[in-house]
Amino acid sequence: MNTLLATAAGLLVTLPLGVDDERVVVHRRVNTMGTALWMELEVQERTEGLRASEEALRTVEAAEARLSTWITESELARFLTAKVGERVELTPLLAGELRAAARICEETHGAFDPSVGALTRAWGLRSGGRMPSDSELKDALDACGSTLWQIEGSLASRSSHLLMIDEGGFGKGAALDQAIQSLESEGVLAASLNLGGQLAFLGDAMRSVPVADPEDRSVPLLEVEVRGGSVATSGTAERGSHIIDPRTGHPAHDFGSVTVWAETALEADALATAFFVLGPKEGLALAEEMEGVEAVFIEKSTPGRRVSVTSGLSKRTRLLGEDVTGKLIVSLSEQSVVKE
Repeated sequence: MNTLLATAAGLLVTLPLGVDDERVVVHRRVNTMGTALWMELEVQERTEGLRASEEALRTVEAAEARLSTWITESELARFLTAKVGERVELTPLLAGELRAAARICEETHGAFDPSVGALTRAWGLRSGGRMPSDSELKDALDACGSTLWQIEGSLASRSSHLLMIDEGGFGKGAALDQAIQSLESEGVLAASLNLGGQLAFLGDAMRSVPVADPEDRSVPLLEVEVRGGSVATSGTAERGSHIIDPRTGHPAHDFGSVTVWAETALEADALATAFFVLGPKEGLALAEEMEGVEAVFIEKSTPGRRVSVTSGLSKRTRLLGEDVTGKLIVSLSEQSVVKE
């Protein structure tokens, strides 16, 4: 049995070997995008796996060069410094990623907003944190919103020089999508990737993904079964209150954590942020409406934990351990289970 440890999210993913004894599993761990990328590839030959892993790594590094706003040379950073009103030609990849982010912003009614960068700066989230003044907060809110930038085909323009698109809510997902596509084109049979705690899978096998306690990432509360796609988690256990509600400009209410499965990693990344902002009630309702999306909400109720899952996971969710958090109240769709 081979395992991939998702240390950043406190998750452990199990990847079974195929029935073909000639298949091998190649493991790699590299530092990229300011975090760690773990790769576990199932291939016919080790050299094939090493070559495919190199190609996947190149796509992740290319995503950073395309999307990072930490470096002034990235394609996204150059767009954000173009003249207001100027129509900028983007590469097809960046244009597609920005269109996807804008679509999710619309679908979540602004709970996820890629143009949240001005609020990120106002709260000092990249520099240790600070408390903005009322006037700073108002100015930052005025600099956010989907009306301040437009994407038409491969052409993009912005109507405010204050616009700051923050790739933090979708960049890892975009990189994972490209890595999975690269592995598929290289003929990799199956794969598990973990980029800074977000997981992405290649292949048709069902995988069991443990979901950690929102206050102690070393304690798995339950596990869900997924097939392909990507799993992302949003919570505050690791970085504190860093998730901003773009609609109010203030940190989102810290109810616990949300774990999202979606067919693409970019969607999982962005929706995990959106559902955390919306909270368990609104987030669960929206997740139920969306095709190709499932979610697990863990609330820090006292005592124990309250867990709600979308109906698609109701028969694919299992509690772990007998005394994980004392009294654990679990709501699985319309079913309720109380565990003393």
